[in-house]
Amino acid sequence: MDARTTRSGIDCAIFSDPCQELRDFETLLQCDGFHRLDIALAVSWRNEIWYEDMDEKALKSGNLRRALAHASQMEHISLSMDVTYANLSRFVPLSFIFPIEKWSHLRRFGLSRIVVRQDDLMSFFASLPGSLRSAELSFLYFLQGNYYSLLEELRCYLSYQTQEKKRPRIRLSIKVEPFPKEEAEGMEDRWLCLDKQVTDFIYGAGDNPFVEPVGDEDALVSDQVGVIEDAFDPDYRYFAP
Repeated sequence: MDARTTRSGIDCAIFSDPCQELRDFETLLQCDGFHRLDIALAVSWRNEIWYEDMDEKALKSGNLRRALAHASQMEHISLSMDVTYANLSRFVPLSFIFPIEKWSHLRRFGLSRIVVRQDDLMSFFASLPGSLRSAELSFLYFLQGNYYSLLEELRCYLSYQTQEKKRPRIRLSIKVEPFPKEEAEGMEDRWLCLDKQVTDFIYGAGDNPFVEPVGDEDALVSDQVGVIEDAFDPDYRYFAP
């Protein structure tokens, strides 16, 4: 159910009310030894509009959380959605979705293209188990906070709260604007990977790869950082000039 960074996924309406699709999903999660789930949810695919009751009846219903709780052996979980800035006000606390208290062996956790609040994300991050080895926080839409301040807070938290040998790797990619401009075609399937820069900043002596924003502006990435990668071409690498 991984959409490979494309704006698609299974219709989140199946989590609104009990239905056969939800029961099938729960049956899958109850399989002995089930430990990995990469799931993409379509929440705004109808003319780029998130229906007014979609978040209340689906993600806030508790059905997704209760279903995920069946997978008590979960080690790897990633969630992506197809939200855009048009959906920015439709925020759902992460605790409404993920039963972290059930996953004591979780090693990898990922979020992509969802609306977050920095305070909620940090509170949730603090609840992740000590078994965590990597966390992805890519293409996020911030209702409160931004990438610059998030990394500053993560650096402070991880430096003091985790032992060096157990520090989780933070993976982070963002949408990239075409460079050079004539290469615009196909850029929707490419992103700017900042994994190395984020690691160097949080655990080393590197600089924050984002520029501190003014007021409520979005945090922009610094010049000459990161590597452009392609969703469908693992050999493609374009180093920022």
